[in-house]
Parts: sequence; C-alpha cells; structure tokens
Amino acid sequence: AAEVQKLRDAGADVVIAIMHWGREYRRDANSAEERISQSLINAGVDVILGSHPHVVQPAGMRETTLADGTPHETFLVYSMGNFNSGMVDEYANAGIIVEFTLVEREEGGFDVENIGFLPTYCWPKNGCFTTINAVEYYDVRPDGMTSEEHARLRKSVDDVQALMGGRLTMLEK
Repeated sequence: AAEVQKLRDAGADVVIAIMHWGREYRRDANSAEERISQSLINAGVDVILGSHPHVVQPAGMRETTLADGTPHETFLVYSMGNFNSGMVDEYANAGIIVEFTLVEREEGGFDVENIGFLPTYCWPKNGCFTTINAVEYYDVRPDGMTSEEHARLRKSVDDVQALMGGRLTMLEK
C-alpha cells in the first residue's frame, strides 16, 4: 500500500502490477495469490497481470472500497500462461494475450474497459516451438499440423474460454 501511494504521490495516474506468482501447472489461483491480489486491490492497484504457473488462470474485474471510501475496480489476470514454450504438458502449451483500454474519467481516475483475450498455442513445428493465434486455426488446421495436435489446439481454446467463464471477450485477432 505504501509503494502504491508513493507512485500516486509521484504522479502515477494508473498503477499496473506485474506479478510472478502461483503454483506451476495449477489452473486456479492459490491462497497466496488471492491474499496478495486482495492486498494490491485494497491498495488501489488498477491492473494486475500475473505469470509463472505456465498455464492460464482466471481473470476478471474485482471491486473494492478503498480506505478513503472511494469505490475502486481492478482488472486481475492471475496467470497469462505460456507465450512461447517447449512445455508439452496439458494446458502448458496455452497462453493468452490480454487487451484492454484505459479510459480517463472526467472526475479523475481511469476505468479499464474493452477487456479481451486472445488464446495462443505453442506448437512444436519443425524442431522449434511456434506461437500461433489459436482462434485463427480453430476451424482450419495449419499446414503441417497433425490432426492430433489440432485437436489439442481446439481443446486448449475451449478450456481457456471455459476458464474465463464469459468474464472477458475472446478476441479473434
């Protein structure tokens, strides 16, 4: 809370925390992530983007009332998964690219709007791992991808979309 206040006092309009946390390969947030995220939310952090578990974890908006009585919303992503990786365990080949817009309010402060995510897939192609837009290839298998790998890509998209539970818009590009 003191660090967030220092940032605000120094003129920060928006505070974004990038967190390295969570248990590897767990698709849900653990108690430490929940406790720390709540502390950051209560301190007035506007956006929390997490990584480390190597799998996608839930995301959404969190509401709180700050110590001064002001209502506050925070956009929280527990884990964005793997962007590019050689991991082939279930769910470890998935990631998301998060998109959002910061909109300034007339009365001061900012809102996080137009929140969306683009599922990505780490594909072992020709001896290296290539990150592709999983939505783009959901219906049409890319050249060189086996039908088994394409089924994994499709399952990856379906599982990430289910994990988000409709809280965020899935983007296509």
